[in-house]
Amino acid sequence: MQKEGSLDVEDIQRQLQKAFNTLKKCFNGIKEVEEKARPCIKMIINLTEQFHCCTAVTSPGLPLNIDFNEVRQKLLYKISTEINENISKLQTLICRYEEYSDCMGSQYDRSMSKCGRYTAAKDISQLLERSPLYPSVTDMLEWVQISERSIRETYLCKKFIIDTFSPDQPGICDSLESSWQEGDKDLYNQLDEYIALTSNFMEMKIS
Repeated sequence: MQKEGSLDVEDIQRQLQKAFNTLKKCFNGIKEVEEKARPCIKMIINLTEQFHCCTAVTSPGLPLNIDFNEVRQKLLYKISTEINENISKLQTLICRYEEYSDCMGSQYDRSMSKCGRYTAAKDISQLLERSPLYPSVTDMLEWVQISERSIRETYLCKKFIIDTFSPDQPGICDSLESSWQEGDKDLYNQLDEYIALTSNFMEMKIS
């Protein structure tokens, strides 16, 4: 007879199905964020190149009655404003990474809470069982936790790039795009793998 307040392993499995459904939604959201971020990155690079060209010009051959420094300052202000607008767009976009990380963190907490109620009353051996078709409960718990941490780390890296960006940094045009994308492939491969490894589990009918 099930003790009051304790759970069966099926209760944990149902929660893990919710967790991996959430992971799929978060992963699709991440792809959408990057699709929207790509034009902003390219625009920032283009504007930064204009910024560098504008600061490098010393003798534009303008008529004597035109103050070149004034013209340049107006151009730099316009370019800087457009750069900041695109930076703001990126800041808004990457906040979704933080939301996705929080979602996965909540799913992990709920899953661990159910595991705690289960292990308080029962043998944990069932949580360790795996088969060629189904990963173990402990495997899946670890994947949920790693997913949350990886998404969080990606958010913090991209936030750092945005927070420290300055158009007058040497070589920024050459490194911005690669810095932004650094780690994306590993994150995508990792989340793809977890979704694939749990595909049979997600189709399992739990009584």
